[in-house]
Amino acid sequence: SLFLPNALLTGTLMGLFSTQPKLESVDVSNNMLNGGINDAFAASQADALVLNAAYNQLTGSLSTSLLHTGRWSSLILTENCFTGTLPGAALCANEGLTELLLSGLHTAKECRESPGYILGISTAYVQSSRFGGELPTCLFALPQLSFLALSANRLRGRLPSEAPSVSQLASLDVSHNALTGTIPFWLLAAPFQMLDLSFNALGGSIPANASAHYATDNTTSLALQVNQLSGTLPVAWTQAFHINVLNGNLFACEMPRFWELANRPIRDP
Repeated sequence: SLFLPNALLTGTLMGLFSTQPKLESVDVSNNMLNGGINDAFAASQADALVLNAAYNQLTGSLSTSLLHTGRWSSLILTENCFTGTLPGAALCANEGLTELLLSGLHTAKECRESPGYILGISTAYVQSSRFGGELPTCLFALPQLSFLALSANRLRGRLPSEAPSVSQLASLDVSHNALTGTIPFWLLAAPFQMLDLSFNALGGSIPANASAHYATDNTTSLALQVNQLSGTLPVAWTQAFHINVLNGNLFACEMPRFWELANRPIRDP
């Protein structure tokens, strides 16, 4: 194992571990590393690979040679400068994956694409067009995957319509993408600790019998804001603890009569 987060590291990882057959776990998050990672575990003979290289300046593509080993247990590459698309088939070959955190693969500040200055005021950065592709729906069927985060990657496509036969998924974040279609009922019925589908182009309505889990467990959170959702909200959600669904949607919020509450979540910002 190699544990060096927040160590002010610079340079590249290429070739660094090419002679390390016992290498199993590496954490080099929150550094200033650049270059690619495609040969990082080339010589490793470990059965379960772990890599946390989040919050660096890593570049290049996520190659199938790196990912199609069937041995990955945890892969965290949040906020770097990768380009290309998600190699879904290669990722889904790793049935032992427990966490896959790949949000903002091209959003590190070193590679953000700024629209510049307007009247002397710096505007927010534009989501990069250098990463994208289709949402790999096969990831939802990985039997041991508990944490999946793919936000801010310009992913297209639809959420899987059918629930996986076996699933341990407890946290799902696919926000800030370009997903379309409706939200499958199985996602709204599942007891997620965190479900974030916000900032997409999802439409349709929310079934009245959607999970009341978010109103009974104050450690959970639900985010569906800024989509194209309409209709009315489930009554159970009016008491949800951490919820953001009204902003940027088309839900009907009826004016309350004096003997009843409005059908809106009281904690929704």
